[in-house]
Parts: sequence; C-alpha cells; structure tokens
Amino acid sequence: MENVSDDKEELLQKCQFCCEGENYHPDPVAPHKYKKYWIFSTVIHIAVIIFTISILQSFYSPRRTPKNSVPFLPVNHDSHLVGDILSPLNNHAQHKIEALSTDSWDPELYFGEPTYESDRAWNALIYPRSFRVHKDEAVRLNMTESILLQPGDDFGTMLGALHNLHCLRRIRQMLYSDYYYPDASPEEKEYNRNHAYWKSLQQILESRNFPNENLMANTGPLN
Repeated sequence: MENVSDDKEELLQKCQFCCEGENYHPDPVAPHKYKKYWIFSTVIHIAVIIFTISILQSFYSPRRTPKNSVPFLPVNHDSHLVGDILSPLNNHAQHKIEALSTDSWDPELYFGEPTYESDRAWNALIYPRSFRVHKDEAVRLNMTESILLQPGDDFGTMLGALHNLHCLRRIRQMLYSDYYYPDASPEEKEYNRNHAYWKSLQQILESRNFPNENLMANTGPLN
C-alpha cells in the first residue's frame, strides 16, 4: 500500500463529499427557509384540492331549480276547447291589477283638441291590442283572412272591444285630419271615411244585439 502524504490526506479530509472526514461540517439551513417552503407547498395543495372539487361538483351535482322559476310546459293549442266554446285566450292570458288615477277618466283626455297627453291616454287605453292566434284556431274561428305573421303559422288578431276603441279613436283623428294626417291626399281621406271600420262601428252603435264573435275577436290590418 502506498503512503499518502500529509497534504493529500488533508485534502481528503476536507472533501465535502466525504462524510467520514473529521473536518467535514455540512452547511446549516436556516429554519425560516423550511417554514416558507411548507407554507407555499400547503397553499398550492389546498388550491389544487379546491379546484378539483369544484370541477367534480360541476359535472356530478344535480342542478337546482330556482324558487320562482316557472316550469316549461309544451303548448297544446287544443287544450282551450271545451265543447263548442272557442277561446284562444285561455292558457295564454296574463292578469294584473293596475290602479289608475282619477285623471285617467277625464273626458278631456279622449275628446276635444289634439294634445300630447290625449294621444298618450288613447295609446294606453287600447294597449296591448293585438295577439297571435294559431292557424288551427284561426280556421275554427273563421279568421283565415287575417294577417299571417312571420315566422310561423300564427295569425294576427285583436279583441273586438279593443277594435271598437280603435275605431273610435280613428273617427276622432279624422275630425282633426289636418293634425293627424297632414300629408294625406283627398283620396286617402275619402277612403278612411268609407272604410269598412266605420260601417261595422255604425252597426254596433245602432244596435246592442250584435253577434258574440264581434265581442271576442276582430281581424284585419290596423291602418
């Protein structure tokens, strides 16, 4: 065996990879570094766990229906038929209680000179006036000459009572045609005077014994 010199022996003792050397002392690690590592590792693991749980819940948890939601029901266009009674508004009408002020019944709002307030009062009185009727219902009610609305096979129609109010407003507008129809030609004004609306309105005003279908619905373009 070869003899190792003192210099070489000292180098071997100071080697950092030689754990048996009497002069070997590993570098100490500060305690705060261990603390930071564990805090960071814990935060990362918690974030991963929360993210995984949220993903799993989105796929497997049942969807809760809101408290005030209305369940979707398919529309049966024949469900309103009771014997021989036809009522296209059944299952489609919405009801609400609306309080009107005493000024709403002021006659000056509906008669007299045209004003902005008068026009607003008439619009509120007859709104909403039109609604859709399914094609099958229109055939039963003999309203196939009404306006065919798009998209779909629905016809446009309105209640007879609102149609009568529409005619009353049109008569008032014709009394002030220079205000409401300033650009109308004499032929257009004459057409409005002889329009079928005025004939049907005259029939209603002369007799209260008019057919029941006039009470339910009326069709035709609203010019």
